[in-house]
Amino acid sequence: MKLYNRRLNNFGAVAIVLLTAVLPAQAAMRCGTQLIDVGDSSIKLLEECGEPAIGDTSNLDYGERTYNFGPEEFMIKVQIVNGQVDIFQTFGRGYIIEEGEGLPDAE
Repeated sequence: MKLYNRRLNNFGAVAIVLLTAVLPAQAAMRCGTQLIDVGDSSIKLLEECGEPAIGDTSNLDYGERTYNFGPEEFMIKVQIVNGQVDIFQTFGRGYIIEEGEGLPDAE
């Protein structure tokens, strides 16, 4: 019976780890004091967060925009579908662009 309980406990721990691994990493992003959620308009995103570091904002209906919040924060890629925020993807630390420099080299 003890072996059965131990296996059941191990299974529960593994199940929790797997379930949290599949959940989205981020369901919203903060720009200053404003919170941008999935479903918000691309116009609200642009008004609250400003121009992205990477991405074209001329098409408000579709596209990807990457926001760089500096080296202390992670960058966030936002996907826009039908004029609404659809997906957030967090990746890599941000960077500082010194005056006169371009974007950092891709690794």
